[in-house]
Amino acid sequence: MTTLRRAGRYTVLVLLALVFVVPLLWMILTSLKTYGGAQRIPPDWLPNPFSGYGYERILNNAESPVLRWFLNSMLAATLHALLVLATASTAAYALARLRFRGRGVGFALIVGTLFVPPTSLIIPNFVIVERLGWLDTLAAVVVPSAASAFGVFFLRQFFLSIPGELEEAAVLDGANHWQIFVRVLLPLSKPALATLAVLSFLTNWNDFLWPVYVLFSPEQLTLPPGLGLLQRVHHGLPGGDGGRGAGQRAGAAAVRPRPAAHHPGRLAQRAEGMTARSWRRGAAARAAAPLAAVLLAAGCAGPTPSTPRSDARMFTNPVVRTNAPDPQAIRVGQTWYLFHTNGGGRNVPVLTSPDLVDWAAAGDALPELPGWADAGKTWAPEAIQLAPGRFVLYYTAAGRESGRQCVGRAVASAPEGPYRDDSASPLVCQAELGGSIDASPYRDDDGSLWLLWKNDGNAVGVDTWIWVQRLSTDGLRLVGEPTLLLKQTEPWEGALVEGPFFHRRDGRLYLFFAANAYNRKVYAEGYAVCESPTGPCVKAAENPILRSNAVASGPGHASMVVKDGRTWLLYHAWPPGQEGTTDPGRQVWLDEVTWVDGRPVVHGPTGTPQPRP
Repeated sequence: MTTLRRAGRYTVLVLLALVFVVPLLWMILTSLKTYGGAQRIPPDWLPNPFSGYGYERILNNAESPVLRWFLNSMLAATLHALLVLATASTAAYALARLRFRGRGVGFALIVGTLFVPPTSLIIPNFVIVERLGWLDTLAAVVVPSAASAFGVFFLRQFFLSIPGELEEAAVLDGANHWQIFVRVLLPLSKPALATLAVLSFLTNWNDFLWPVYVLFSPEQLTLPPGLGLLQRVHHGLPGGDGGRGAGQRAGAAAVRPRPAAHHPGRLAQRAEGMTARSWRRGAAARAAAPLAAVLLAAGCAGPTPSTPRSDARMFTNPVVRTNAPDPQAIRVGQTWYLFHTNGGGRNVPVLTSPDLVDWAAAGDALPELPGWADAGKTWAPEAIQLAPGRFVLYYTAAGRESGRQCVGRAVASAPEGPYRDDSASPLVCQAELGGSIDASPYRDDDGSLWLLWKNDGNAVGVDTWIWVQRLSTDGLRLVGEPTLLLKQTEPWEGALVEGPFFHRRDGRLYLFFAANAYNRKVYAEGYAVCESPTGPCVKAAENPILRSNAVASGPGHASMVVKDGRTWLLYHAWPPGQEGTTDPGRQVWLDEVTWVDGRPVVHGPTGTPQPRP
C-alpha cells in the first residue's frame, strides 16, 4: 500500500511538472525549426530539419536588437532593485526604531498607497517624467517606482522582529543611528533584503505597460515591450523584411530568461499611441481628453479612413488616416481604386475615391488566398487593367512550402475584385535570395508588359536587388530571363532597396524606389533613370527626393498617378515619433510632383492645406 501511494504521489508530481515543462520545451523546439516547420499543422514535436535561423535573425537584426533589450532590462531591473533597497530600508528603519510624532500616521499613509490602482498613476507619472526630460531613457523605468510602499512595510515588519537589546548594546559601545542601521540591522536582515531585491528585480523585469508609454526608440526598449515589437515586426506587421515567423519569436522568447507576465499583444497597440508629442500639447488638451474619448468612441461606430472634409477646394494630409501601408492606386472611369497591405482582417484592403483625397473602404480585393500561400502577410498589392473587364493584381504572400515571401497574381473582372488566384505555385519566389516581394506591373509605350520586384535579401543577410522580367500578354506568366537593375549602394539606402515602380514621362523612363529600414525615420524615396525596362539604370545624384520632416516620418513605398495633367505621388508615412506602431500606423499621403529639367521634384511631405488634385 505504501508503495502504491508513493507511486501515485510521484505520478501526480510528474504530471504537474509536465504542465510547466512542456510549454518551455515546446518553445525551445519551435525556436529550432524552419519557418515552414513552425507553421505546420498538425505540428511536429521535433525540428526537421534543425535550424538556427530564428536565433540568427533576432540576434543580428538591427530592427529588433534583442541583446540590447536584454542588457537594458538587466540594467534597469538591477538599478531599480538597488534603489528600492536603499529607500525602503532607510524608511523602514525610521518607522521601526525611531520615535517621532506622526510615525503611526505616516506608516498608515504609506501602507494606504498599496490600495491605489497602479494604472491611475500612469498619467501623473508620465507628466513628471516628461517634465524632467527622462522620456525615452532608462531613468523613466527605474526611478518612478523606486519608492516601494510594500518594501517599506515588508522591511519594517522584519526590523521589528530583531531584538532591541542588540541596538542597546551598540549604543553602549558609542554607535549612532547610522552605525546601528548599517552595522547591526542590515547584516541581520540579509534574508529579507535578498527577498525584497528579488521581488523588485522581477517586478521591473516583467513590467510591460509603463515602458511602452515612456520608451520609444527601439534601442532603448526593455525586453517586455521589445518582444511586443518583435511580435509585430515578425508577424502580421508588413514591411520590407519578410520571411520571419514563429521560429524567430520562439527564439526571442528562449533568449529571454524569464517570460513576461504580461502578453504583449493588443495592449501594445493600445498603449503605443501615447507619445511625448501627444502630451506636449499642453494642459488644455489634457483637460479635453475625456471629451475627446467620447468623440472618438462615437466615431468608431462608422469611421471613414479619409481626411475630414472642410474647404472643398483644399485638402490636408494624410488623405488616409488609418494604417494603410504600401499604397497603389489605379483609375477606372471616374473612380480611383487604392490597394494596400493586409489589415483589418482583409488580405488586400481596397479603398475608392472620386478625387484621390476622400477615400472610402470598399472591402477585400483578394478574399481568398491560393493554396500555396498562408494568410497574415499579404503585402504591397498592385493592380493593372489589361483590357476592358480584365484586371490583374500582383501581391506578396507567405509561401507555405518555401517559408519565404513570394509573389502571386490574381485576376478579376472589376477593379475592386474579387480577384482569384488559381495558380498552384507562386509567380516568382527566390527562396535562396530571401524571397521575392513588392511586385509592380508596368505597361510600356510599345504595349509590352513588365514586372518589377525585389528579392528580400535583407531577410537573409544578402544584397537586395530590384529585378525586372517581361510578362506574357495576359499578365499571368513571366517570359524570358529576369534582369538585375540596381541594388543598395548609397549611404542613405542602408541595407536595402524596395518598393520599385516605373513611370515614363516625355519618353524618359524613371525607376522609383524606397530604401532603408521601413520602421525608422531614415526610410526615404529615390529614383533612377533607365534607358529601357531592362536597364541600364543610373541613380539620381539628388536622392533621396522624399524624406522625413517635422510632419511625416519614414515616407516611402510610393506609387505615381497623373490627374488632369498633374503628377501626384501616393506614399505612406508614420506620424513623427510613432515609427513602428500600428495605431495609427503608416498613413497615406498625397503630394504633387513637378518636373524640373527632367528631374522629379516632390513637394512634400506637406502637412498644410493645399489645392485638391
